[in-house]
Amino acid sequence: MNTRVKGFIYLLLSAVYFGFMPLLVKVICADGSTIVGALFLRFALAIIPLYIYLKVRKVPMELSVEKGKKILCVTVFGYGITALLFV
Repeated sequence: MNTRVKGFIYLLLSAVYFGFMPLLVKVICADGSTIVGALFLRFALAIIPLYIYLKVRKVPMELSVEKGKKILCVTVFGYGITALLFV
C-alpha cells in the first residue's frame, strides 16, 4: 500500500477517534464518573491498538531504567498535573 494512502487512513482513524471522545465523555459523565475517569478510559482505549500494532510489527518494548524514569516524569508532571488541573 502506498505511504500516502496509509497516512490518509491513519489520519481518518485519528479524526474519528478524536471526534468520538466528546461523546464518550458525555456518556461517562452522565453515569456519574469524573473527568479523571474519562481520561483514564481514553488512554486505556488508546493503548490497546498501540500494543497490538507494536506486537504485530515486533517492536521491542524493553525499557531501560533511565527511559522508565523519564517516562514516569512525563506521565506524572505532564499528563497527571494537566488532568488534575482540568478537574
